[in-house]
Amino acid sequence: GWLSAWGAYPDANGDARPIFNKDSSSNGMIDFAGSGIVHMVGGVSGLMGAIVVGPRKGRFLEDGSPA
Repeated sequence: GWLSAWGAYPDANGDARPIFNKDSSSNGMIDFAGSGIVHMVGGVSGLMGAIVVGPRKGRFLEDGSPA
């Protein structure tokens, strides 16, 4: 994930550097081509689609218990 870049390149003292500072204290993480927002929108859209479609036929019994 994009947060795994946190502290990936420590400073001279070995301390983790923040991601989004626009100066020399940053570790230089860049959201290349908007991939963070692209995957977030895709995940939310997939979740909404799964909720709308619902479970497959035969997944639950009439009383709601798993089949």
